[in-house]
Order: sequence, then C-alpha cells, then structure tokens
Amino acid sequence: GMSGVALAQGGLIGDGFTPGWDINNASHRIDMISSAGSSQITTRQANGTGNRFFRLFRGGGNFSQMSPSVTCSNSQDQELTSSLGTVITVGNQNCGNSAYFINVSSTSDNYVFKTASQGGNTFTVFRIQGSVSTVSAVSQSPTTVFGGQSVTVTATTSASLNTGQGVYLRYTTDNFATSTVVNPLILVVPLFDITCLLQQITLPK
Repeated sequence: GMSGVALAQGGLIGDGFTPGWDINNASHRIDMISSAGSSQITTRQANGTGNRFFRLFRGGGNFSQMSPSVTCSNSQDQELTSSLGTVITVGNQNCGNSAYFINVSSTSDNYVFKTASQGGNTFTVFRIQGSVSTVSAVSQSPTTVFGGQSVTVTATTSASLNTGQGVYLRYTTDNFATSTVVNPLILVVPLFDITCLLQQITLPK
C-alpha cells in the first residue's frame, strides 16, 4: 500500500463542486489555499442539490487524485453527508475511479474542504448554512501577560455566525511548541483551523 507516503492534497475536482472532472483542464481544478499552520482550505457551494461528487488531488503540479476506493475500482463511492466535520482518511492516493459525495439540500450552503497538511492523506468537510463570517478584529486585555494572570481575549466577527460555523482560541505558554485550543462555542471547525473567540483564560506559570 501507499500508507505513510507523504502526498499533497492540493485541490478539489468533480462536477459536484467544480466545473468538471477533467484533471488536465485547469478550469476544472479548484486549488486549495494555505490556512492555519500547515493546513489547506477551500470553500465551495455545490453546483446543485442531491448527491454531489468530488475527489481531492495532489498539488505542486502533480494531479494524482484521492479516492475512497482502496483497490481503485469503480462503484465504490463514499457518502460523507453524515460524516461532515470528521476526519476522513483517503482509500487510495493515486486513483481516478470512485468518488466522495455529499447529499446537498441547498445550493446556498457553503462547504469547507480542509486538509491538515499538504503531506497528509486525511481531509474533512464541513457545512455552513449560509455565508462564511471572518474574524475582523482581535484584542486582549491585558496586552502584556505574566504567569498565572487572567486574560480576556475579544474577537469580533464580520457578521453573525451561521449554523455550522464556530470560532475558538488557540493559546500557548511556550511559543507554540505546544498549545491548547479552547472552544466553549459550537465546535464544527476541525482543530487544525484556528481563529479566536471571546474567552477568558488563565495562563499557567
């Protein structure tokens, strides 16, 4: 098998969320962009309702496709509708047969496709019922923090959050050699996507 081989998931292809399936046609490929840490992300609306199919592909000019079929067979599609927000491990990292699909109920929903890193073989998809809000401002009080001191972090979003979107805080006491994620709000975004929220924390010594 190819497990353990570091392969990049550089983008998305398939007429469920892109213009088509021709991997050699640049207009059919939707490239992911860099996100928090080493993760990659793209946000797409479906091209219609019902079952909408897609595959991921490697980046960096290598367009090998990621399929749910371990044996690279046809008719081994994998439904992800009930698995949204969970981590999916691809079955085959070099296969143009079979695909993943989501049963889409509204074309106004936004689907966020995310990989933990370019070198991984996992991804996740989550659904936001409407537009995607961003964090437009973040502040903390006090601005200089000493060990054991309480800190209030305030984040302002560009709009109210729609169902399926959450924001949370990642903090560190050792310059991000290790870190902790705090999220008292609805957790939908995987832990490799980092934003901030209104949250009071106490930093250890």
